[in-house]
Amino acid sequence: MATAEELKDIDTFFARLEEAGALASVWRAMPEVLRGIDHSLTKAALRILGIYFSYIDAGNTCIPLDEDILYERWQDSWQKLQISQAASEPSPVTKADLAAGIRDIKTAGTLLENTFTISNDTKGTPWLFARRYYDAKIRIEKRLSQSHSPALFTAPEMSAPVPEADIQACIERFSKITSDSKGRPFTLNCQQATAIVRGQKESLIITGGPGTGKTTVVCFLLWELLADSAFADCTLFLAAPSGKAADRMKESVGSGLAALTEEERSRHAARFKKLEAVTPRTIHRLLSFNPIQGGFSYNRDHPFPDNSVFVIDEASMIDIELFSSLLDAIPDKARLFLLGDRNQLPSVEAGAVLADLIAQKRGCLVELTESKRFSAASEAGAIAAALQKEEPLPKLPFKNAGEFTCRPSAKDGAYPVSYYTASSEKDIHAMLEAWTETFYSSLQQHATKLPNSPDQATLNTLWNLANSARILCAERSGMRGAETINSTIQSLLQKKNAAPGKLLGLHYSGQLLMVTKNQKMYNLSNGDCGIVVSFAGGAEAKADDALLYLMLQKSNDESGVPSVQSGEIFHIGNYMFYPLHYISEDSLDIAYAITIHKSQGSGYDNILIFLPEQERHPLLNRQLVYTAITRTQGNTSIVASQKTMEAAHQTVIRRDSQLILG
Repeated sequence: MATAEELKDIDTFFARLEEAGALASVWRAMPEVLRGIDHSLTKAALRILGIYFSYIDAGNTCIPLDEDILYERWQDSWQKLQISQAASEPSPVTKADLAAGIRDIKTAGTLLENTFTISNDTKGTPWLFARRYYDAKIRIEKRLSQSHSPALFTAPEMSAPVPEADIQACIERFSKITSDSKGRPFTLNCQQATAIVRGQKESLIITGGPGTGKTTVVCFLLWELLADSAFADCTLFLAAPSGKAADRMKESVGSGLAALTEEERSRHAARFKKLEAVTPRTIHRLLSFNPIQGGFSYNRDHPFPDNSVFVIDEASMIDIELFSSLLDAIPDKARLFLLGDRNQLPSVEAGAVLADLIAQKRGCLVELTESKRFSAASEAGAIAAALQKEEPLPKLPFKNAGEFTCRPSAKDGAYPVSYYTASSEKDIHAMLEAWTETFYSSLQQHATKLPNSPDQATLNTLWNLANSARILCAERSGMRGAETINSTIQSLLQKKNAAPGKLLGLHYSGQLLMVTKNQKMYNLSNGDCGIVVSFAGGAEAKADDALLYLMLQKSNDESGVPSVQSGEIFHIGNYMFYPLHYISEDSLDIAYAITIHKSQGSGYDNILIFLPEQERHPLLNRQLVYTAITRTQGNTSIVASQKTMEAAHQTVIRRDSQLILG
């Protein structure tokens, strides 16, 4: 049992972890909470729990209760944190501390009964889990084990190679029933055709990078599946972890349906209407979170209909608890298709679901490797391929910050990449000044005093301008962090538009904003990005009293369009407009620069990437660089050094979840 003096030491220990960036502030009160659960907890045991919380923040669900393994991992983590904080403090934990803490944790009866659990791996090593993560792990393992009948994913021996004749027949069929704007058929490759053929008989995990056609292939797969009488009356559910990803999924499915010939759509009008009517949503909305019950309305006791088909996009972003809840609600007879890019960043919350599934469920995996976005000759494509295949990075010159240029993308499919080194705040400021002048300074002019009834073309022009360029940062804070860069850009815009009435209060027309909290009543999701606009108003409107709206590209079920002067939410075409005062200030972030994590599921014609300066920085890894560079739809500039690029290339995020899928 910890004494008052020891508890004071533990509070200091937690504070030190927080100051070093190892622990989120939310954990600071945990020693007192845990002591309330189990008064017998010792100082050594609480120290182990502090380390565990830091590993949860890094995405792990468990830690090994082996002093040698844990000490090696802790030392590596601490050194990386010291580098990121530009500090050199010794670790506050010794190997002896860990040995004592592990011993005491194993005897913490009340705590282990209610809040944590210990489970041995196949080698006999004990692992400490928070009970919620352990329960999620067990539920996933039971559902996906081969002993579960019927199995959601088939056993490897059932996934025999698809006959070549079936693959060719699929390719030929879609060449006859698809056509682009120039009358050319959609030509499937063998991997895509394999996914479509296999998907008629089994649930699948479909992986591939940008441009490999994951969503389009699934659209065609569903088109064929719905022709089967067993699925003609099925209920379709399309979902993704974020609202932004769900909206992009809607666009991709729409593009796939548009590729079908008019004759094919007319011949199967009911099938076309069924697919066209499906609205992708976030997984949380799909499961219908009930705040009163504190859980999802769809669950083990209240699953979805038996005859259901689920398509879940951006599976790399799904954490272990959410995936467990999703599987709980999916009935045994349902069909499930998981889509994702195995090389992207894992989920923000704990777990590495897609990586675990790919590693252990290869029998139901289809990998798409042929990208139609990046050619083999493109620089961005070559870098992405090298990161995927663990090959040497292409040798490109590194220029100094004084040579920085930014021109709008020619959109010619070349995807050029330029590296720049920036050693000072002055260098970065000069680069941001050039970027702001090129891409952001004209936004205010286009977003101010829009006509009261703008046509679709006007809105499309504004939207494309607002989303033509984005700065992507590995870090939130610091000289190269999104917060600092956004502040710098705001200052540059303020200086350029210094005339009275140009920039009013916190927000102004032309400002880029991101929604940071889900707001179900407004159909707003964490990660939604938009631009602030104002309308001309009536003849009585004054120069500086225009109501500000956040304009978002978002599917909607609204009918009718209120007057823009009424101050209500309204839509024009596929754009939604929200009076800015409807959205709480703590739910909005400036979004000229966003973190690379937040950029997942997006694409921009011009991107400027800021990577950490230190080679062993904890955010410098292969998945982060891959995610950043594959956001490009045109030009890419990367602020880094040759050493940091190589360090990122050689560092792979690996998470401990101990998820064992039989």
